[in-house]
Amino acid sequence: MVDRISRRRGGTNGSSRSRGGGQPKRLSKGQELLKDSVMEMTSPVLEKYGIPALDELFSRIDMAMNEFKEEVDSLFTEMVDQAKEDHGRLKSLLGKDEKAEEEPSEEVEPAPELSEIERRLEGLEGTTNPGVQSGS
Repeated sequence: MVDRISRRRGGTNGSSRSRGGGQPKRLSKGQELLKDSVMEMTSPVLEKYGIPALDELFSRIDMAMNEFKEEVDSLFTEMVDQAKEDHGRLKSLLGKDEKAEEEPSEEVEPAPELSEIERRLEGLEGTTNPGVQSGS
């Protein structure tokens, strides 16, 4: 990366060349903006302290980025593992609930028949009660 900066400082655009055959590599608009931003931020270090300080700056940036990536990867791995555990717990709880619902549903089925019989009995009682009351 320092080589690219020194080439740019010398007037050639080294960052626009690929590593292979020396053919120019086109950068996207975002990459150009990022490159220009990095140049703006690092040029005071380069001008004041030189290439060794710039090398150190880039190695520290690289270490910080690698540490950040490792932390984020670790967090995402933990989140995925936790989600899998939660999914398993939820699935087992739903499985227990389904079994609990299936057992009472077999016992509950006769209840509507009883309520229908009860309605008939109430209807019969309703017709016999007025007759009994009127006969007294």
